[in-house]
Amino acid sequence: MPYSALSRYARDHGITGSDFRLFQVLFRAIDAEWLTMEAAKGNKT
Repeated sequence: MPYSALSRYARDHGITGSDFRLFQVLFRAIDAEWLTMEAAKGNKT
């Protein structure tokens, strides 16, 4: 997800400062895991 989308979501929900940095790290980790799981699904066909 692009930075601009994360930034907008965070701004809309009041996530700022160090909380925003943590939000970015956690969201990118979740996103990476989801992409890994989706890629694995594609390999099962």
